[in-house]
Amino acid sequence: MELHKWGSSHPELASNIIGDYEFENPIETKTLGESWKSQEDCFIFKIAVELKDSYTKRCVLSTIARLFHPLGLLGTVVARAKTFMQSLWSENRLDRRVAF
Repeated sequence: MELHKWGSSHPELASNIIGDYEFENPIETKTLGESWKSQEDCFIFKIAVELKDSYTKRCVLSTIARLFHPLGLLGTVVARAKTFMQSLWSENRLDRRVAF
């Protein structure tokens, strides 16, 4: 398997990456849907949630289903969201308002 791209949070290593192995934006790199800021050496998760006065079961389930975390770093958050989703299944209608 050939190396595709390379990134580092260490300034000396990062300065030695040249040519085809460089990322287009070395400050923030995106892999498998997750962003990594090399200078701070931290992962960033961007989740867009539409703020409303009230939510329906359909809206909540749709938002939870959009959580994508292939590396499992959001495991705790997703587990709580899915537990909440299970409690919503007892409701009969998808378009009924949800009480938090």
